[in-house]
Amino acid sequence: MNDLFYQPNEAYVGDVIPFKDSEYAYLFFLYETRKVPKDGMPWHLVRTKDYVNFEDLGECLPSGGTEKDDFNCYTGSVVKDDRGTYHLFYTGNNPKTAEKKVYQNRL
Repeated sequence: MNDLFYQPNEAYVGDVIPFKDSEYAYLFFLYETRKVPKDGMPWHLVRTKDYVNFEDLGECLPSGGTEKDDFNCYTGSVVKDDRGTYHLFYTGNNPKTAEKKVYQNRL
């Protein structure tokens, strides 16, 4: 991690999807390894109380795999419904099919 921005070890932070709940801000982000061949784009998650110190919670939405429509899990959003269930929406993409699809996962 550098002195100003969060950066995971051996990877890069893509789009950040923020979500605030209780005392923490949860920062979901696209986890980019830049490996060749590509290994898919999962989401990872950190949380913070002060935007200075971060707790790495690891992978929270894995790539669907090389043959699935959500090989790359691109930007989306996280919401909490009235019953307290969290929902994660994202765009799935696989360069082999060139189609983008919207998915929903319950957290």
